[in-house]
Amino acid sequence: MKSPEFSRIERVQATVKRVLANPLNEIARELDLGILTITNVNLSPDLRRAEIFVSTLNDNFDDSTLIDHLSRRTGELQHEMANQLRTKRTPVLKFRLDHGMARSARINELLGDSNKDAGEA
Repeated sequence: MKSPEFSRIERVQATVKRVLANPLNEIARELDLGILTITNVNLSPDLRRAEIFVSTLNDNFDDSTLIDHLSRRTGELQHEMANQLRTKRTPVLKFRLDHGMARSARINELLGDSNKDAGEA
């Protein structure tokens, strides 16, 4: 059986993900990134800090520039969260890049190429 505190953290993580999805996609459009995906949210047990893992399949954009841009917009994003999150405090956001989706796409591309080569042999 899950402890109530654990399930509360899960609920807040899901809410943070839902609340930030649209504003982050607006920022991605402004930067001409395409789709920006929130892959994970890690909250500290006291709900004061949140690590937001984001991913994009756009290889033409510098990763550090994306994280810098999101970090500059943190205040605006925290204000949006404060309006919708029902907690005593709004978590301080820290953005991290998740390379998992890009790696998966590259692996699938390589596997597709090797399957073509095997079919030709």
